[in-house]
Amino acid sequence: MRDALARAADQHAIAKAVLREQTWDAATVARLARWARHERGAATPADVALLQDELARPVSLSVSGAVSLGSYQGGFLYYYLRALSEVRALTAVDDALAGPRAVAAPSSPLGLVTGASSGSINAFIAAVTSCKTPVHDPRASLFWRTWIPVGGDALE
Repeated sequence: MRDALARAADQHAIAKAVLREQTWDAATVARLARWARHERGAATPADVALLQDELARPVSLSVSGAVSLGSYQGGFLYYYLRALSEVRALTAVDDALAGPRAVAAPSSPLGLVTGASSGSINAFIAAVTSCKTPVHDPRASLFWRTWIPVGGDALE
């Protein structure tokens, strides 16, 4: 049963089972955390390759609705997408450590986006935002420009 679940969890985009040579464990995470803090010798090439493989996988985003929750979600999603982009960029910084493996050009980390009610608005904004160059000022983000003008009085 465990092997069947492992194979199902490691399904490749071209629908064939791919088992990883290295798996995640606490030691791998600790080495990568030190590597991320610029201790470049802390992680092995296999650690970095594992991280690159993980970050190449698309993220699925499902956003619930709840009227006034939309404003909060917008703020959260702004920072979540920024974090996803920056973590993905981290693996491209030290490509030499991972060996001759090529790193794909930056693209949206989102593979599937769904939402309901106000969440559908945020899901759409997240999809659009994830395809653009990151905005460093939250007040200049599409999330802010969409939700802040609405105001609390209009969210009844």
